[in-house]
Amino acid sequence: PVYLIVEGFIMFSEPGIVQQLDELVWLNVPWEMSCVRRFTREARHKDLDDFRALYKEHIHAAHRSWEPLLHRNVAHRNVHQIDASAGEKCRL
Repeated sequence: PVYLIVEGFIMFSEPGIVQQLDELVWLNVPWEMSCVRRFTREARHKDLDDFRALYKEHIHAAHRSWEPLLHRNVAHRNVHQIDASAGEKCRL
């Protein structure tokens, strides 16, 4: 068997891609925690407050606006929901 992991919530917006996937996994994490994780990974960002504003206005807002489309495209599919924040405290 060959396994391919495709990451990114926008991928769920394309029905043609979703139909080709055998398993769907959705990682649940509060946006604040996701923001801190991304800030920590990306060394190019210097100020957490500036990044937090950018993240909330663009990345989180995009996620929220695409959510109805995502749910429509995965309707009647088994989506594995995983709590990706387990055991970690948000450091904001």
